[in-house]
Amino acid sequence: MSESRSCAHDGEVVGVACDSTNALLINAGYQGDIKVWDFKERHLKSRWEIGCSVAKIVIMVITVSWLQ
Repeated sequence: MSESRSCAHDGEVVGVACDSTNALLINAGYQGDIKVWDFKERHLKSRWEIGCSVAKIVIMVITVSWLQ
């Protein structure tokens, strides 16, 4: 099975979040792996091994508008 079609995590999942358009799903495993998935296509876009357990996921949205 390819990495993009594998299970999300081998152990416990400690955090799950979606972006504001539901295009990306981000999840974190207890063993310290963070994965970013394409929600619609169901494939793995990015993966990080941080080497320690994850406490929580925070998504920051920054909006800028220019007033004239």
